[in-house]
Amino acid sequence: MMKLFGITSAALLAGCSLSVANYKELGNGKYDINAQGNIYTDRSELRAKIESKAASICGEGKYKFEDDGKFEIYKTKVYMNGSMQDIPGHRLTIITSCTDS
Repeated sequence: MMKLFGITSAALLAGCSLSVANYKELGNGKYDINAQGNIYTDRSELRAKIESKAASICGEGKYKFEDDGKFEIYKTKVYMNGSMQDIPGHRLTIITSCTDS
């Protein structure tokens, strides 16, 4: 059963470009927004997720990015084939400020 779960999990991770965006409030209208996805998720997809999250926090067009952000490869642990495996993914983090216009 666990072997089937591991194979299914690996197939899902490898077959799609999944991404999710989260944020942390820094104060003074600034937010640390990050998006992460599997290894097939590229920078433009992650940036689109961050733009969507920024619009939901600040309002459409009422935000600005302080820089191009930090793009990195990270690893997460997944149980597969009877052991824990490191699965790589991509993460983009951008400091975002809400604006009046």
